[in-house]
Amino acid sequence: MNTVNTAPQNESTPTDPCLRRGEEGRLFIRKESGAWLPVLIRPCFPWTLAERFLSLRDEENNEHALVADPQELSAESREALLGALADTRFTFEIVGVDKVETDFELRVWRVRTVQGERTFCTKTDDWPDRYDDGRVVFRDLGGDLFVIPDLEKLDSRSRRILWSFVA
Repeated sequence: MNTVNTAPQNESTPTDPCLRRGEEGRLFIRKESGAWLPVLIRPCFPWTLAERFLSLRDEENNEHALVADPQELSAESREALLGALADTRFTFEIVGVDKVETDFELRVWRVRTVQGERTFCTKTDDWPDRYDDGRVVFRDLGGDLFVIPDLEKLDSRSRRILWSFVA
């Protein structure tokens, strides 16, 4: 099974995506003409398969390739794609929760992360996702991810604060 798929064939769609990053870090795909077209990465399954099934789209949202598995790409293209993907995501690992307040229709979270103290907001009707392996994942209003790798490893005060949100 071919895991690198492309959009319907036309003159500007390559049969096997060749990717590179520009000096500014932007991702480019080579068209059949040899010209390089800047593309944006749109994950099709951002939560469950974060590094698979990646749609590569131009500024007008036209899909130029769908990469089902980056491991199927050449080493150079894979490195460019995964580097650009990493640059588009902000994931913070929560090591403690200090406070959760409700302000209008928002929940304001004050947490300690591996990267330092952070404050982020979620809608009051948005709830964190809890996984069987113990992970708890929050997505803030800006799309950043805040992850608790193992809820049971947090201090007791943090678990008490989180109890009503993840029970």
